[in-house]
Amino acid sequence: MRWADEVPLGVATEVLAMPFRVPEPAQLQADRALLAEKPWPCYEREVVFARERVLLQEHIDRVGTARCEVKCMRIGEMAIASSPGQMFCVFGLQCKERSPFADTMFVSIANGNIGYVPTAEAIERGGYEPTLCRGSRSAPEAGETIVDASVRLLSSLS
Repeated sequence: MRWADEVPLGVATEVLAMPFRVPEPAQLQADRALLAEKPWPCYEREVVFARERVLLQEHIDRVGTARCEVKCMRIGEMAIASSPGQMFCVFGLQCKERSPFADTMFVSIANGNIGYVPTAEAIERGGYEPTLCRGSRSAPEAGETIVDASVRLLSSLS
């Protein structure tokens, strides 16, 4: 541990308009038909995700893009990068690797929550976190966009 009477402090922030993954029209049509057949309250997995996709499309129609505030801080020689998404681990590791600071922490679900932010590969493979719904709605490039913004902000603080 190093002690100092004064340390450089700084904060930089950028608000990104993050695009959504949009449900396919044919999928939405099938989802609406299923929901008409099995109305609320039905908790079968396929019905739950059909409802989620329909509600997601309604949300996208209302807001267009997600507000994603990326905030970075410097406390002496340590940096903190934060994002409002539940980021896949690889994005934090990429940010730390590209940071101009030797000691960088990456914090998820800060200043809001844009849901899971999976890798493009995970979206292609499927699974719980990347399943398209209101809780996992970010476009495949979202993670890289957030990392790029974080590195840009960290560089401005170095």
